[in-house]
Amino acid sequence: MVICYGALMPAISVLSSVEGLKIEAKIKNNSMVPLISCVVLVGLFVLQHRGSHRVAFMFPPIIILWLLSIFMIGIYNVIKWNPRIYQALSPYYIYKFFSVTGKDGWTNLGGVFLCVTGTEAMFTDLGYYKQAPVR
Repeated sequence: MVICYGALMPAISVLSSVEGLKIEAKIKNNSMVPLISCVVLVGLFVLQHRGSHRVAFMFPPIIILWLLSIFMIGIYNVIKWNPRIYQALSPYYIYKFFSVTGKDGWTNLGGVFLCVTGTEAMFTDLGYYKQAPVR
């Protein structure tokens, strides 16, 4: 749920995409972002008039390019800033973690799992929470 509502929707939305381009293109005028977004949306609606099947051929290559870009940026940042993160994939470190923590290691992993699922549920219904619990 959090991937859909918290990651995919804002990243794919037209406005946030154009704002991301604004940073790269160094556009100083903020009024250009809504204008470009409107042009993109009008273009999509004009193409949609011809039928969804005629527009749908564009989406898979765009999504694949987007996912590959995110993957490559992630790999680059892991290699540049913290290559030790790959140790989490090694069975040696899993064995080492459980040999040091014993049965408490499973409790720790259960706590991490509950934190992740609780955060996912909280972000899914973010409108129902006040500011203090989110902090």
